[in-house]
Amino acid sequence: KDVRARTFLLIALHTGMRRGEILGLLWDDIDLQCKSIHVRHNAIIKEGQTTISDDLKTKAGRRDIPLSNELACWLAEQKRTTHSKYVFAMKNHKPMTLSSYKSMWRHIEKELPGTHISAHILRHTFITRMFEAGLDIKEIQYLAGHSTVDMTLRIYTHYDQRSRREKTAEKVREALQTSA
Repeated sequence: KDVRARTFLLIALHTGMRRGEILGLLWDDIDLQCKSIHVRHNAIIKEGQTTISDDLKTKAGRRDIPLSNELACWLAEQKRTTHSKYVFAMKNHKPMTLSSYKSMWRHIEKELPGTHISAHILRHTFITRMFEAGLDIKEIQYLAGHSTVDMTLRIYTHYDQRSRREKTAEKVREALQTSA
């Protein structure tokens, strides 16, 4: 129900961006015509103050992420109703504070009781979905903003045994099949 929370969740699930990258988003970073987000900013929250910086976690963090149709439509609708240059802004049009971010998560937890969710889990979910959808590991590395493929493989690609067990077994059988 909370529009800001829904916007955050959609961006996280549809882009795999880091929390600071999402909170640092400016409307100018979103190209609705080309359907992409230009990751160029990061929110740094210290001592109750939020600063939007162009200093990203890694050099590879500077990237362009394609928007899904659902996310592009949602963001276009939200952009029409805002007066701030920040996607996640306070009523005074300044970047979201830490206390406001925590309040937004309380809304999420209230609407999704019994689930454990965080921005980082949503990032894992996106990256794992891309892996399972068959994207090349270098494509996933780029989308995630990782400096190395090893980081992408080691931390983010979770093997889902339930959904892949039979496919794996079939591949093994096929690889070991002898001609009769």
